[in-house]
Amino acid sequence: LQNSGAVRVVLGFRGEALHCLANLSEVTIQTMTVASQPVTLCITYDIKAHRTSVRASRERNNPGTTVLVEKIFRALPVRHREFTKNKKKQLLAATLLMKQYALSHPHVRLLVAHCLGPRSAPTTLVSLTGTSDLQRALAEAYGGRYLASTTRTAPEIL
Repeated sequence: LQNSGAVRVVLGFRGEALHCLANLSEVTIQTMTVASQPVTLCITYDIKAHRTSVRASRERNNPGTTVLVEKIFRALPVRHREFTKNKKKQLLAATLLMKQYALSHPHVRLLVAHCLGPRSAPTTLVSLTGTSDLQRALAEAYGGRYLASTTRTAPEIL
């Protein structure tokens, strides 16, 4: 985009969100496409040095992207204290948002996991297979009891 003779770079919605996370925490992104297989691109942003490191590795077995967020709000003590105080509520809100994203894109395989500490095993919060079946995505996101109480409808076009 041109703006008064200066070039303006736009990262897009997800890019802006990742940029914000990188400025508030330690973020590592691992991504591999079918075309780049078996090479995984690992991107890490160092908030203290304001440096991005990029390296190629063979850490993944399957194509996909993993975003790892650690030490969120550590550089902002007041915000970190508030976040820590309400961590269960924050985690629930983030999990609900991921389930909503998953339902809007049932063709995308999604796995959201949470670790309590660096040595703890991850707990799976959301796991969708990405089969493109909206009913199956609903059952995977919210459980079978929600699916049992739903009724399939067909839109009527006039």
